[in-house]
Amino acid sequence: MGRSLRRRSRECSVRVAVDGNSNSSSSPAGGAGGGTSTTTSSSSSSSAAACEKYFEDDTRPIVLFDGVCMLCNGGVDMMLRFDTNANARFAALQSEAGQSLLTRAGRAPDDISSIVLCESDGTSHVKSDAILRIAQLMDIPFRIIAPLGFLFPSGFRDGVYDVISENRYKFFGSAEACRFRDPDFNSRFVE
Repeated sequence: MGRSLRRRSRECSVRVAVDGNSNSSSSPAGGAGGGTSTTTSSSSSSSAAACEKYFEDDTRPIVLFDGVCMLCNGGVDMMLRFDTNANARFAALQSEAGQSLLTRAGRAPDDISSIVLCESDGTSHVKSDAILRIAQLMDIPFRIIAPLGFLFPSGFRDGVYDVISENRYKFFGSAEACRFRDPDFNSRFVE
């Protein structure tokens, strides 16, 4: 399964040209809960330094999503609709920014197995922890309901996440090309 995801990542990054764009605004991802998160270590400090350009003018967290997954793209559409304060930005895992930020998060640059939330302070969240923290950035009712998810043990939450993630192409399908931007929300996408 991991090989097919990595193959999709390479195919997608070859098919679509990438250029940069960012917006300036600030809103940190915060809130309750434990879960899976990482911080930049000294061994990945060079990749962290290279990623600082994504947070120089805009400290909003960046959501890394699978650009060919229809479930992930639907999730991005929902976040764009229900994050009316534009608290988060987005980058496809297959993009140059996505691959750099994955490395900063301590993951392989071609690992498209999980959604990742990258914060300006170097903290990264994956799997169910990322989903719940993203929900805290969204409008009501999501930001009110999200902390309840942290009441469940992270092992249980991540187990459910893994089952959905491993079957997402089978259940929801995949796109022919990566989604690197949205014409109505170009300033929210980092490439």
